[in-house]
Amino acid sequence: MTCVVLQLSAAVDSVTGASFIFPSEMDSNCTVNAWTKLTSGHWEEPFWSCGRLPTLDQRLIAITNEGSKHVTIDWNTTAHFSDSMALYNLVVDAPTGSVNRLRLMYAGTNVPVTAWELTLGANGSLVSYRSALDAARFNVNSLALFADRSFLHGGDISVAGNLMLVNSSAFAGLISVSSNGVVNHFSGACKADLVVLDAGSSFRLDGGTLSIQNLHLEYNGFPVQVRSGLGRFVQAGGQTTLDTMRVGTPVVINGRHGEYWLEGGSLTCSNMDFYNGGLTQSDGTASAELISLPAWQDCEAGYGLSGGTLVSGRLSAGRPQTWSHPPSNGRFSQMGGVHKNGSISLSGQTEYHRRFGFDGTTPLGFYSLSGGLLVSSNVAIGGGSFYQADGIGRIQELSIGNGGSFTLDGGELVTSNTSLSSGVCGINYYGPQCSATTFRHEGGTHVVENLGIDGVARYEFQGGRLVAENILIGGNSQLNCETGAVRNGKKFSIAGGVFRGGNRSHRLGRLELVEFARSWPLPPADASSVYVGEGVIRFHDSRDVAWSGARLKIQNWAGGSGRIFVGRDSHGLTDEQLSKIVFVNPGGWPGGKYPAQLLSTGELVPAVPPPVSVARGADGLVLSWPGEYDLLSATNVTGPYLKVPGATSPLSVLFSAPQQYFRLGLTER
Repeated sequence: MTCVVLQLSAAVDSVTGASFIFPSEMDSNCTVNAWTKLTSGHWEEPFWSCGRLPTLDQRLIAITNEGSKHVTIDWNTTAHFSDSMALYNLVVDAPTGSVNRLRLMYAGTNVPVTAWELTLGANGSLVSYRSALDAARFNVNSLALFADRSFLHGGDISVAGNLMLVNSSAFAGLISVSSNGVVNHFSGACKADLVVLDAGSSFRLDGGTLSIQNLHLEYNGFPVQVRSGLGRFVQAGGQTTLDTMRVGTPVVINGRHGEYWLEGGSLTCSNMDFYNGGLTQSDGTASAELISLPAWQDCEAGYGLSGGTLVSGRLSAGRPQTWSHPPSNGRFSQMGGVHKNGSISLSGQTEYHRRFGFDGTTPLGFYSLSGGLLVSSNVAIGGGSFYQADGIGRIQELSIGNGGSFTLDGGELVTSNTSLSSGVCGINYYGPQCSATTFRHEGGTHVVENLGIDGVARYEFQGGRLVAENILIGGNSQLNCETGAVRNGKKFSIAGGVFRGGNRSHRLGRLELVEFARSWPLPPADASSVYVGEGVIRFHDSRDVAWSGARLKIQNWAGGSGRIFVGRDSHGLTDEQLSKIVFVNPGGWPGGKYPAQLLSTGELVPAVPPPVSVARGADGLVLSWPGEYDLLSATNVTGPYLKVPGATSPLSVLFSAPQQYFRLGLTER
């Protein structure tokens, strides 16, 4: 039997560039079967170049001839010609100036069109309504529409055109969207093992459900293919479930990166790995077990939350350098919405100058809160930076260390425990140097149950309101107040640190003096210090608090508006506690150290040391004094007075000695 060709024609596959030439006669083994009708028709009509309907043993089924038309598969084809719907390779395309379309029109989903490979050329298209397609490889270079409960199954779906899913079901092993390719998912359900968006491509989800094991947004791994552009996923509605989302390439080449825009619906993802690119959430709900900003060195990654709700397990931002890759910056910007979080980690990088050694800490991980609500169990700032300008932060454990910083410029911060630990210290050309851990309180309200500042750390309180149940200021640390007012309800402990009162009044809890340790490589502080400012510092009655520290210095006291109180009467401290307090160079007094006394109002003021006892001896005067004081001498009654080296009580002073004046000063402890 010979196969009579109805039309002599040649066609070119726009994808592969291959030419298909159909001779006038073919044998019974005809392997290229082409549609020959110049107008529209049904699949089962006798317009095929092999003289029979397509079969699986034919190498190529081609709808590529000239003339714009559509070829339809419907219920009649499914019912009576289902054998012709099993194909090896199907190409739908047309010469320039023509458009060919394959229509699957209500053919049902029980008997799909099956093909090892189906290619839609630039001038070809496919539409499906309540029909089914099963293709091992599906190449979309134009329009492919699946609507009205259609079914699509593809092993490998490659999209360089527009794939539209409307109230249909789709299953795929791989969906790869190349440059200028678009996938629009309006409703229905889609499942895929892997979806890859290349540079200049997009995927939009407006409704329905999307389940993907791995989503790669402009992520190709190694080796990197050099193409510029943006792989973008936009979700305006529907539900997306992901195991892993990888955003951007590990190495930036020509600005290649990926973006996920969440404008509505819900996104559930186990791991969000950001390389170069980010996620912008303006609405909807997102949840992730792990968010890495970034997941590799030498990258820039970010997450912007302006609306909706994000629930995250662990969020890490910033990645220090390795021996082969420079460091990476990661930023989370919250301008609104709600972020419920388990733990946040913000990293930094210890810097060393090539000539002078230690050079400080550079933040790599950033979190900015300028609106909305952040609720977190743990925020650890290990050299990174947190900036709050507005909004509400509710954090159970806030820890800042390794030279990291937290800036509160507005809004409300509520924490159970806030701890500032030692910054990063080292030795360089100029000696011991430290990059201090810092909390800058410039505005807003910080309400905290336990505030601990220890090591090389500073709480710079420049404005706003600080309410802390318990405060501990450790060795080499500082709580510096300028225009901020501190309210401390229970205990104010100081262990070798410094408290500066500034120009506001402070209501503090019970005063506790605690033993302290040094912070290497800095020498230990010789005592704890309280600097009196222009306001009033008022402690609760503290006589029932055990003190283990050796000495508390009161500095910058001038006897004017700056005053300090402990309790409301002279019994706010025990005599032993009072003996550990010394006033250093009080204003209006001769320079030196003075003991402290409590007035009947509870005000703590410097006391006049006892006079030196003088007795006449055979050759001079015999001076004696209490053991807790040093003997000071000067050649002028107004001073300066210096400690007499090696002087012990009693001490004989010869009549022949030069004229001297003596008084007592507190012994250094």
